Amino acid sequence: MLGLDQSERPWGYAKRAEIGYWAHPDGRGRGVVAGAVRLVTRHARDSGLASSLLIRCAAGNAASRRVAERAGYREVGIQPAAEPLRDGQLADLVLYSSP
Repeated sequence: MLGLDQSERPWGYAKRAEIGYWAHPDGRGRGVVAGAVRLVTRHARDSGLASSLLIRCAAGNAASRRVAERAGYREVGIQPAAEPLRDGQLADLVLYSSP
């Protein structure tokens, strides 16, 4: 599953969007999600939907972070204690941006 959330501001800010993804365990590890992220990124830019794209990954989710990196995104920061986990703790999110 792949999603694009567009946050457009009418008063002149850059068009921003966030990409999120999840893959069924049987579909992981083959580069399918990274390829889909590249396609969505290209479409968002080429169509004018977004000029700034962001991906947020739980700091401990190595597979999700690899997807962002393989799709050409680069790490730009950490959002501390931003993602609630099943056990009630809050995980840091690593922020990735597409250059």
